[in-house]
Amino acid sequence: MSASSVRTPKPQSAHVVDDQAAENIPLKMRVMPCWVAWRWECRDGKWTKPPIDPLTGKSLDATGPDSWMTFDKARELARRHGDGIGLALGEKDNPSGFVPPDIDHCIDDQGNIDPRALDLVKRFDSYAERTPSGRGLRIWVRGKKPGDKCKRPSHKDKFIAKIELYEHSRYMTVTGRILEGVPSAIATRQTALDELYGAMFGTGGNHQGNGQPHATNPVAVSDEALLELQGLRITIGYSGNLGGLYVFVLYSIAGLE
Repeated sequence: MSASSVRTPKPQSAHVVDDQAAENIPLKMRVMPCWVAWRWECRDGKWTKPPIDPLTGKSLDATGPDSWMTFDKARELARRHGDGIGLALGEKDNPSGFVPPDIDHCIDDQGNIDPRALDLVKRFDSYAERTPSGRGLRIWVRGKKPGDKCKRPSHKDKFIAKIELYEHSRYMTVTGRILEGVPSAIATRQTALDELYGAMFGTGGNHQGNGQPHATNPVAVSDEALLELQGLRITIGYSGNLGGLYVFVLYSIAGLE
């Protein structure tokens, strides 16, 4: 028997979003008109979660608006034909604005969560929930991904290798199984997204909080330059070109980052 023909056990966790789980999902997500329903399907020995057509129950492509529906309709469809629901992230030229870091295989058989995953949850400080398998976490935040890359499974850091970051052209499962102690709302976390992207791909976040590129022209600072910003008087004892670092310091002081 070939390895591809071996059927692994179907994941046993409950996935269809009940009323309590539905209440846990932030309103900003529930009001979006781009929900889908999905069901478990074993392909080449691995359980996947393809979205399903509301009329036939067959698999469909969730990247286009024609396949999307309301939150309530997706829940109803999942109860009749599927195993769970998910939120489409939008099309490339019209993304939803959600960029949820997805951390796979960070929860063990006993339910213990990798401390580094918890550190990341704390860093983003936004709504986070367990994934359908019960083995992963997804942190829902708003922002703009600093580049086009989505994952790096070959990363030498095995924890970083388990993280995926998508912004459009796919859907993400939603369970309502909120992680204890996290906020109930979704926050905008551009700086944290920039930092995570830099850790994953070796290129720092080249976007400011508004998602626009930093200016490439360097900023020169004279000796003992005096700055007055929001009532703070700061002396910079440096002569030279601080470039992007100088801009970052200004934004941090001003509270704009």
